[in-house]
Amino acid sequence: MELKLLLLLVQKGERMMESWIDLSSLSNSELTALEQQILQEQSRRVMNDPELIVVEPDASEESHREALAKLLQRKKQ
Repeated sequence: MELKLLLLLVQKGERMMESWIDLSSLSNSELTALEQQILQEQSRRVMNDPELIVVEPDASEESHREALAKLLQRKKQ
């Protein structure tokens, strides 16, 4: 069974590069490295999005309160 992953490089809403990776041909360490790269990119996008409110589950109660206050404030607008 062949598993493929489509990688897209998009810059300013324009598709710059498209590449397929055959996941079945990768070793466990290569799959782990690819997974880490994907997670890093997802984290970067989340942290750079000014519209998102991000609170870690183990953050202080005060951080959770602040996030809820921001969310409620946005809902009022």
